[in-house]
Amino acid sequence: MQVLSRHAAFPLWFLALATGCAQAPSPHRVVTVVPQSSAGPSTTPSAMQTSSVAVVPVPPVSEPEGWFTLVSVPGQSLSLAPFADGAFVASQSLLAIIHGAQIRQDPEWLDGLPEYINWGGSLTLDLAPNAAPKLGLPQGTQGEAHVGNRHGPSSLLTWNGRKWVRSVTRPRIDPRLSTLRALPSDEQLELRFATGELFVMRSASGKLAAYRFDPGSTSAASMILPAVETESLYRASLVGNSPAELWFCSREGTILQYRDARWSEVAAPRQGSFASNCAVTADGSLFWVHVDTRGSLFKRDPDGHWTDARIPERQSADAVYASGDRLWVTAAHEDRSVALLLSNLAVTNPIELAGEQLPADANEAGIPGLDADVIDVPSVSAIPAGPGTEACTSLVLWLGLTASPELLAALRRIPEARDVELLQVVGMAPGKVIYPIQSRPFMDILPSRKPRSAVALVPPSFDQGRAIEQALVAALPNAEKPHLLCAVPRIAKHLGQVSH
Repeated sequence: MQVLSRHAAFPLWFLALATGCAQAPSPHRVVTVVPQSSAGPSTTPSAMQTSSVAVVPVPPVSEPEGWFTLVSVPGQSLSLAPFADGAFVASQSLLAIIHGAQIRQDPEWLDGLPEYINWGGSLTLDLAPNAAPKLGLPQGTQGEAHVGNRHGPSSLLTWNGRKWVRSVTRPRIDPRLSTLRALPSDEQLELRFATGELFVMRSASGKLAAYRFDPGSTSAASMILPAVETESLYRASLVGNSPAELWFCSREGTILQYRDARWSEVAAPRQGSFASNCAVTADGSLFWVHVDTRGSLFKRDPDGHWTDARIPERQSADAVYASGDRLWVTAAHEDRSVALLLSNLAVTNPIELAGEQLPADANEAGIPGLDADVIDVPSVSAIPAGPGTEACTSLVLWLGLTASPELLAALRRIPEARDVELLQVVGMAPGKVIYPIQSRPFMDILPSRKPRSAVALVPPSFDQGRAIEQALVAALPNAEKPHLLCAVPRIAKHLGQVSH
């Protein structure tokens, strides 16, 4: 069984994708991927030589691959954390697990997240080592929430099995990493196998270095690398199914292969602009994303033959990930209006969100330009609400702050609302942006900690909830906009059923 996770080093980065497209790791963070495979024994490193690279070939175009859209979110961020049998995907307060052919969205996974997760914020995940999720979030999962530009507030988080709690520092996953001295400016990738091997690729002052820890050893062996130019590990990948064969891909387009106890450079199918990342599937095929005017996905077979994997037309690939034989491609529409998650395997309940389904307006939420101090998001409890989808285990239709006569009259005219119970729920009033240090532009969010009542109903199904939501928008265009949310409501009072 292959186990995928990401570990902390010094410093740490969690897989993240930017608004509407893939957000590569920021230069001061690291990525760690931890696979396990039974393919081949560990190979002890020896003196390694560099190899020359042939002229970059132009790969023939293959037949279009069979791609399925699993998640579609307008103008939002996507974060992916693959594991052996699936992946977690996050987009603001949309947090769902893809397991086999099913997607499940549980609002209890949002407990403890900061409210700005719905202010155009992003949530990135780092699964605990050897995590084998079924349909739940594994205890020990690490996360990072952020909103706005680099001056915006952010939080380090740990899932304790019930809720997210704030962390002061990121935990060091593998104690062997402490034996490698590092500067705060150093960037690092790690690849750890369940058999005990740990590989480290580090960029220090623009110089690339590689290390290997054998099982049970606390000292690292330095590995010889070809003379390649890699300014940073921004968007770089270190992947592999076995300690006997690894791949390193850099943003500059460099591809290195570790095989037969030596690193050598492999010719890339494209040059110019920059690459994104790479991933390797269980059969040893390498998938590589190159970003030019659009992002393209290429496949290198184990025999060295390159082909164009071809994602759907008018879509641009941002990054690729693999877990076993399953591929995950984060992509976007060419105009960057919609972020997408593609896979070579389908699910029975894909998520396709329209702009009006988001808890906060995609065009108004967020504080990237420091032009908003408060974002008022519908709330039905102390836990931030996610967007209501067919995959959600608890749907709530937020109707407004009060049960106005106009609202009640409109509900009576909607067939889908017949006999549905109205509820008074208690959410939270929004907090506001503050500047803890007046002379510096860094922001934080001051929660209001004030409860605020609202009117809501619990629809029997997603389709019924969407039908009521859309009918209310048409009937009351100037009223407070209803929102179908994924949330567990805090009920203060039962107001009775909607009668006709």
